[in-house]
Amino acid sequence: MVFDMLIKYSTDTGRLKTLFRTDPDRRSDVFKHEKKLGHLIMKKLILFSVYLFLISCGNTGQGVATSPEKQALQQNPASPGPVRNLIPAPVTYQQQKADLSKMIKVPEGEFTFGMEEEHLRHWVTSGNIYFQGIEEQYRKELTIPERRVGLETFYIDRFETTNREYKEFVDETGYQPADTTNYLKGWTENGKYPEWAENFPVVWVSREDAKAYSTWRGKRLPTEMEWEKAARGENGLYYPWGDFHPQGETTNISSKKLELVGNRPLDVSPYEIYDMGGNVAELTSSVTSEGRVITKGGSITSISRNCRTYGRALVRDSGFRSESLGFRCAADPQ
Repeated sequence: MVFDMLIKYSTDTGRLKTLFRTDPDRRSDVFKHEKKLGHLIMKKLILFSVYLFLISCGNTGQGVATSPEKQALQQNPASPGPVRNLIPAPVTYQQQKADLSKMIKVPEGEFTFGMEEEHLRHWVTSGNIYFQGIEEQYRKELTIPERRVGLETFYIDRFETTNREYKEFVDETGYQPADTTNYLKGWTENGKYPEWAENFPVVWVSREDAKAYSTWRGKRLPTEMEWEKAARGENGLYYPWGDFHPQGETTNISSKKLELVGNRPLDVSPYEIYDMGGNVAELTSSVTSEGRVITKGGSITSISRNCRTYGRALVRDSGFRSESLGFRCAADPQ
C-alpha cells in the first residue's frame, strides 16, 4: 500500500512539474496539490512504521498477545511443547532378501590360508620402498606361516559392487554417512555418476558405507578368510588365475583407470569370480587387533604383488575412502 502511494506520488509529481513549466498561471495549484500529496504519504509512512513495530513485538512476545503455544514455550523454553519434527526421523527402509541364485557358492571345506615364510623376502623386495626393519613390519602385517583352515559354506558376489547397484541403495534408503569426507567423490553433487560409469565398481566408499549397503541387500561383507578362499580355491593358488605372474591383459593393475567389472576374462578365480586380482582393492569385515581394516586384492594404484591371493593391505580406520577401494558382498546359506 505504501509503495503504491510512493509510485503514485512520483507519477503525479512528474505531471505537476510538467504543468508548472508549461502553464505559469496554475503554479499555485501545483504547489497546493504537491503539498497535499506529501502529507498523505507521510501519514501512510507513519502507519506502516507502527505496523512493523507491532510485528516485531509479536516475534519477541512483547506488547502483543501471543498464542497459547507461544506462551507455553516462553514459560518453559526447555520443553518442546507443540513444536514437533524439527529433526528429521532416522531413515528406515525395507531390508531385502539376498538372491543367492545370482551369487557364487563356495562349498565348505579346507583351503590354504596365508603366506609361506620363503615368500616374505620376495614380498619385501618386490615393493617400491625399503628401509631397515621393513621385513619385520610385514611379518606382523601378513599372515605367516600359511596354514590349512576350514570354512563353512558361504556365497559371494561374482562381481564387485557397481555404481548402478550402489545408487539403487542410496535412492531407496536416502543413506548419508555421518562423515561425508570424500564420500562418492567421483559422483556429481546431485548424486549421479557419469553415464559411462554405470557398471564400473563403486569407489570412494568406506567400510561403514559398504556394510550399510550389504545389510540393505540382505548380505554382508566377506571375512578375510572367505575372500581368500574365493580367490585362491582349495589348492592355495598364488594368483586367482593360477601361479603365474600377471602379464599384459591379465588384470587391471597400476593403470590409474577403472574398468567395467568383469572386463578381464583372465582375472577369474577357480570359483569363476572376477576381478579379485585387480581393478579395485576390496574391503572385508576383518580388522586387526589394532583396529585397522583388512583389504584384499590388487587395484589400479597397486603393484603386481598385491594381486597375490595371500596378500593384504591395511587401512587406518572404517571411515577411510579412496579412488581404488571398493567391495563385493557375501552371504550365508538360507
